[in-house]
Formats: sequence, structure tokens, C-alpha cells
Amino acid sequence: MSSTPSQAARFAAVYALMRAAADVGDHWLQTNHQAVTKGQLDCNPAQSSRTGRRACTSHVASYTAAQAAALLAGSRVLGLRLAP
Repeated sequence: MSSTPSQAARFAAVYALMRAAADVGDHWLQTNHQAVTKGQLDCNPAQSSRTGRRACTSHVASYTAAQAAALLAGSRVLGLRLAP
């Protein structure tokens, strides 16, 4: 039996890691200020506030960092051998 996880097992593990990281990014890492202020972001850049763009950018950065950390740690712990 091979010690390398199947493609389906790796997909399931990555999906679970990404969902968990999404919850961490949205509920634990996002500040109240980011949650309230990012709503000032508008599809029309002329109408978007600088504060809204900054809040949204900060949230996306922390969310992305949470997902990257989850994938890195999960890959090592679970032996997924993920390649970039």
C-alpha cells in the first residue's frame, strides 16, 4: 500500500483545511473595524472611500495568510505532499 494519499483524499483534506481557515479569517482575524468599514467599498472607484479600501485590503491579507498557514501546516501534519 502506498504512503502517498490519493488525489481524492488530498482534495478532501485541502477543502476541509480551506473551510476551517475561512472561518478563522472571517470570525477570528477580521477586526470589527474591518467588518464595518469594508462596506464603504464601492464598485465605482470614484465613490469608494480610502478607508473602505484599506479595511477590505487588510481583511483580504489576513484571510489569505490564514489560508496559507492552514495549507502549510495541514500539508506537513497530514503528509499531503502538496506542490505549488
